[in-house]
Amino acid sequence: MALTAYYPTDYTWKAGDGSPWSIEKLVEIELGHNLEASACGGTHRMTGLTMAFNRHVAAGRPVTGVWKKLEDRIHECIDKAKQYQNADGSLSSNYFARPGKSADLAVCMGSAGHVMEFLATAMDKEQLQQPWVKRATLDVCKLFRKTKPVDVECGALFHAAHGLVLYREKVFGPRSFGKESAAALTAAKSN
Repeated sequence: MALTAYYPTDYTWKAGDGSPWSIEKLVEIELGHNLEASACGGTHRMTGLTMAFNRHVAAGRPVTGVWKKLEDRIHECIDKAKQYQNADGSLSSNYFARPGKSADLAVCMGSAGHVMEFLATAMDKEQLQQPWVKRATLDVCKLFRKTKPVDVECGALFHAAHGLVLYREKVFGPRSFGKESAAALTAAKSN
């Protein structure tokens, strides 16, 4: 994540031992890891890789080789999130591994929030408006209400909130906090 925030995806460098490295080489190494054995079901890894992919595409670079493999993995994870979605709209507590729902609200917040963050990073506005994604988003919102009286680990809350912010910005545009918004809110309250 950090490297692609500051460098283009074709960036290369030499390590202290003189060996050549590149963002592309890091992407290839990351793609070799098992998501199920990765932290938070591989969502951190996939969100970081997706951010690199989005930057690569935005720069007009070709989606070939390792970048095509990454694109395929991103689509595979989106498909798994959809396939493993629970009947009530919640995302699987088992991330991209298999269906499932935990009775522990904190576990549900952590898994759903992480997957929501990945989906909001990986999908465009049109994709995010699909019914299954809307149901998942609504469920994450409900989890915030349900967990209000529960002590939930801050990382789970952060990823869920960040996923919802990304979703909102892609679907509805950036939120405005200017004087116009305050005036509109005041006018709406007086009506």
